[in-house]
Amino acid sequence: MHAAADLAAAFPASLSDNGYVVLPNGLILQWLAGAQQAAGMSGAQVLTLPIAFPNRCLHASVSTTLSGDAVPGRAAYAVTGVSTTKVTVERQPFEHDMRGSTPAVLAIGY
Repeated sequence: MHAAADLAAAFPASLSDNGYVVLPNGLILQWLAGAQQAAGMSGAQVLTLPIAFPNRCLHASVSTTLSGDAVPGRAAYAVTGVSTTKVTVERQPFEHDMRGSTPAVLAIGY
């Protein structure tokens, strides 16, 4: 049991819907599962990362999560900006009915 505790201490993490893991070499992986998504969002939205990258965000990508009465193919998201603490995403609508779609972000940095 002691080895498991040592291993967990080597990889600080928050394994929630909006979480992160810090690898021993300093690389940080963060994700946002769309919990910050405002209903009916259009245009750009700035999403706050769970923790700040101490140096820089190397990459951020976004995918579209569908739920409820969402219809596939109605909207997608694009990353339009990154910083050490935030990712800006913008909904790219393909039709007027975009309900039920939220952004899911993966960010990598150190």
